[in-house]
Amino acid sequence: MSSSAKRAAKRRANMTEEQEKEEKKKHALRQQRLRARKAAEEGRTFVPRPSKYVESDKDSSSDEDSNKDSIKDSKRGRGSQPSGDMEVWQADWLPDLAYDSDTLLPANFVEALKAVGISLQEWTRAHMLGDIMDAERDVLIERALSSVYARLSSGTYTDYDAVGSDVLRLQTSAVAGAAVQRLLSCAVDVCPVDHLRVLCDFRGQFDERVTMTRCLAANINYARVLFVTSSKAEHVVSVLNGAVASLCKQNIVMRLPSPCTFAIEERDIRRLEHAVWLNDGIINFVLAIWQNEPALQNHALLPLTVYLQGFDIAGAKFLTNTEKAVRATKSLVKGRTRIWDRMFLPISADEHFFLITIEPEFGMIKVYNSLTKAEKWPKTKVTKVIKGVTDFVSCLCKEHSWTNPCADDWVLTIPQQPNHNDCGVYMLMYIRHLCFGDSIDGPKVPLRYRFPRGSDKRSAQGARLMLLEDLKDNAITTYI
Repeated sequence: MSSSAKRAAKRRANMTEEQEKEEKKKHALRQQRLRARKAAEEGRTFVPRPSKYVESDKDSSSDEDSNKDSIKDSKRGRGSQPSGDMEVWQADWLPDLAYDSDTLLPANFVEALKAVGISLQEWTRAHMLGDIMDAERDVLIERALSSVYARLSSGTYTDYDAVGSDVLRLQTSAVAGAAVQRLLSCAVDVCPVDHLRVLCDFRGQFDERVTMTRCLAANINYARVLFVTSSKAEHVVSVLNGAVASLCKQNIVMRLPSPCTFAIEERDIRRLEHAVWLNDGIINFVLAIWQNEPALQNHALLPLTVYLQGFDIAGAKFLTNTEKAVRATKSLVKGRTRIWDRMFLPISADEHFFLITIEPEFGMIKVYNSLTKAEKWPKTKVTKVIKGVTDFVSCLCKEHSWTNPCADDWVLTIPQQPNHNDCGVYMLMYIRHLCFGDSIDGPKVPLRYRFPRGSDKRSAQGARLMLLEDLKDNAITTYI
């Protein structure tokens, strides 16, 4: 017999019959609460098991009736007053909880329920969730989506932004609902066994409302993204240009948290308007945002100008922010014991952006060019750039004692730009897609970043709008 079992046996031997019965009753109560909590988490109705140590529902009902009679007698001046640790329940403390108004409950349990009631009222009022608390799920979602589609079809940035605000409000409310759920868990912990069924039913209903809030936010956001990827081009262009104008009129500068040193201002942001050529400021800023994502720690998204230092890459064009780009690359290299799983090298040459990726494990260098068929940028011309890239990688590996990958052949069929000013957008989208897998438009690529289906000549206004939203969601904005 283990030492703990011996101690338990000795403790039972020293107990009186009453003490042993009380101990078993406490154990039975703990088991009831655990089963009730598990039932609530699984969305099941809790039915207490019969126990000789815990009062049955029938006995509890009889005791409750006698308590009601005692309370009624006390109101008439007859009978004894409720004891100090008991309190009469009032329905307005938590209106949706199905306890009778004159039910006698332990004071600590009542206080826990009052806290739930106050938190629930604040949650409903602060997030304007009256409909969610009252309506059926299918009816509510259908009604909300009809309103969303009507607003998005207007093709104005004001309506598009309002839908985005609704998504953010619902997402925030779903997170805030967790506070009410924690208070409900505390109430379950102190709930008398004969009242657990009602409380667990209430908790299950509230959990369903929080789930509905989260589901509604996801559906509305899906409709919003679907508008960007498949709506009429003129509507998306109107929303895009309206979004850029709205942001630029505020006279702002966008920065990223330290140690990143990139910053963009109005002249850079306006490059995201329809059919405008991107500059290195926007490209480096977006890459810095993506590099901070935890899932990309083994990927290197190098700044646009990094490999121009000391290398002549087939006449590649020098851009601004060169010093900042070099500092950003040094911060990426610092502390690494091996080369990355994949390196992204954005290149600018002869007023054209394209992407080179290096996969050291497979010894491959691949080129992603959105103007493959154009006379200005045939494959033979891009091949000249490979020599400079190979020299850059070799130097980097030698300096840090990393294994140097060898170059391999490349043949890629990828979406092509429909004009001569979307090359920067396409290059960024190639990078974004490859961050989620090994192919363009792969199964793990989120809908918001996908290229429209149906043609190789794919428009980039939706991608520009998504890039702008990435800036707004991640940058620190300063008003000047």
